[in-house]
Amino acid sequence: ANEITVVIGRDTRVSSPGLSASVAQGVAAAGGKVVDLGLVTTPQLHWAVMRLNLGLDHSLEAYYATHKAALKALLGNTPPLPLVRVDCADGVGAASIAAFAPMVADLLPIEAFNT
Repeated sequence: ANEITVVIGRDTRVSSPGLSASVAQGVAAAGGKVVDLGLVTTPQLHWAVMRLNLGLDHSLEAYYATHKAALKALLGNTPPLPLVRVDCADGVGAASIAAFAPMVADLLPIEAFNT
């Protein structure tokens, strides 16, 4: 039988760390493996599952690098775009945009608010 791998992530709710720890314990008790991505958005979690299923790098660093490469391909040799303001709604997106914005600052300046 194949080993089961469960990818988990959490958001900024107070209950998230305890809930993800319980899930990890349950998976381990059933003989499965857990990949804990930590604080992530739902799209990041979905992307990581897809990449893991394809046998590819599913790290957040790979997520950001892949999205930067796509943005670079889309923009080509155009000058940097004007500033984009991102409303993080005081949620998990704040951590994600804080990591991604510096990586793409030369292509797309991003300013986050409600972080």
